[in-house]
Amino acid sequence: MKLYRIPEAPGLLSMTFFHALAKEGIESLVLVRPATAYVSTGYFQDPASCVNFDYCQTHGIPVVRREVGGGTVLLDQGQVFFHVVLRHKHPLLQRGVDKLYQVFSGPVIAAYERLGVRTALRPVNDIVTMEGKKIAGLGGANIGPCGVFVGSIIMDFDVATMVKCLNLPDEKFRDKVWKSMESAMTTLRAETGEMPEPSYVFTVLEEEFSKLLGPLDESTPEPALLEMAQSLQSKMLVRPLELKKAQQTVKIKSGWHVARAHHKAPGGLISVYIVVGDGAVQDVQVTGDFTMWPKEALSFLEQSIKGARQHELPERIESALRHTGAVVPGVGAEDFVQAVKSAWAQIKEESS
Repeated sequence: MKLYRIPEAPGLLSMTFFHALAKEGIESLVLVRPATAYVSTGYFQDPASCVNFDYCQTHGIPVVRREVGGGTVLLDQGQVFFHVVLRHKHPLLQRGVDKLYQVFSGPVIAAYERLGVRTALRPVNDIVTMEGKKIAGLGGANIGPCGVFVGSIIMDFDVATMVKCLNLPDEKFRDKVWKSMESAMTTLRAETGEMPEPSYVFTVLEEEFSKLLGPLDESTPEPALLEMAQSLQSKMLVRPLELKKAQQTVKIKSGWHVARAHHKAPGGLISVYIVVGDGAVQDVQVTGDFTMWPKEALSFLEQSIKGARQHELPERIESALRHTGAVVPGVGAEDFVQAVKSAWAQIKEESS
């Protein structure tokens, strides 16, 4: 298996390179550290409702939408990222999507211990200290002919900038988020009192992942792959002018309304936009910071919800997830049902 070490990845290469590898079906381990900061949103999120584009544009922070689930996060030089790219038939991926976090968290937990912090996996996909503070998040997705598993070693983290990059309603709320993040999250610097050498973090990750993946052949990024990664940049960049504005609960015409609602499941937040007309769902968009395998199942789920009357939602949603074989860690059919029903309930309140 190939190993790519990129200690100072320019631009968005730390994000686009592993996407290129996956689309080309090249099994590999990528260890990378961004040269500059940027914001990454999860595949199932609505960037317009998550990102403060005014702040990001003013401060030259690009925004990219990755093909991996999860939430919005700031990526910068304080973090070293790992990306495991395996073809779908690889033995490790045959253990089932629900077990992938357990499988791939092993090398990460071992790496953190060697770096001075004891950690454990907290379902669904968080690495936490023994005191329960989050020190890393893990994610996975199917991209092209491959499954990918991603995560990071957080040496240091700029909470202040992260919070400013989020689309929050007011400064009071922003301050609460800032304080909450500082109390709930931690870093190697905070835990050990010092910043480790990134090169040593690379070495530790390489050694621990080789125990799981087998021998690693260090390679230099090939020009064709770099060119493909560069071409993906324009596709993955999110531009504010191309985004939909977050919709409110409004009446379109008699018997037709638009609504938005949220539901928090153990595996992540589900946000639903629906258009209800003539007693049935006419249109729907489901976003959130959950993870879904395969990611294409979301489109089928949305199509299945269209046309449904309220009493038909549980059967439609359960059938769609069963038909696609979708695995959504920490999220069940009942959570999607609750999210849609919550939006529908807002319409009834607006109409009353």
